[in-house]
Amino acid sequence: ILKLPWLGFIVKQFVLARFSSTLSITLKAGLPLLEALAVTQEILEYSVYRSAISKIQGAISMGVSFEKALASTQCFPPFFSQVVKVGQLSGCLEKSLDRLAHFLETRTNDSILTMIRFLEPALLVVLSVFVGLFMLAIYWPIFELGNVVGIA
Repeated sequence: ILKLPWLGFIVKQFVLARFSSTLSITLKAGLPLLEALAVTQEILEYSVYRSAISKIQGAISMGVSFEKALASTQCFPPFFSQVVKVGQLSGCLEKSLDRLAHFLETRTNDSILTMIRFLEPALLVVLSVFVGLFMLAIYWPIFELGNVVGIA
């Protein structure tokens, strides 16, 4: 699903929003970063992101900063690690992650609405063709019956 053109983008945004939100909540609850990442890892259902979080945990335990560990995984876009860096430098990582989650949720909703707006006309055309074929299938035998009887 993650490699599909539009749907993959939407799912990635949703996963990133969920990651940000969960990590923000666990950090607000007072959990250390490594434990918060472990809890967040259990919530995500995509193995790509789970393995990325494992790599992040390993890098953090070896002394790499959180934002550099995020940037090294290639699963998170550059703006994500930049927001984390600003959050760490300002001492408000939880707030930064919460705002990031809200931004990503809004972006996901907008992407879904855009996709629906593009799909509506296509679905209308497909439905119209289906109804036309259905009507043709109903009336074709009647026309053929008229030809057999010799009315037409």
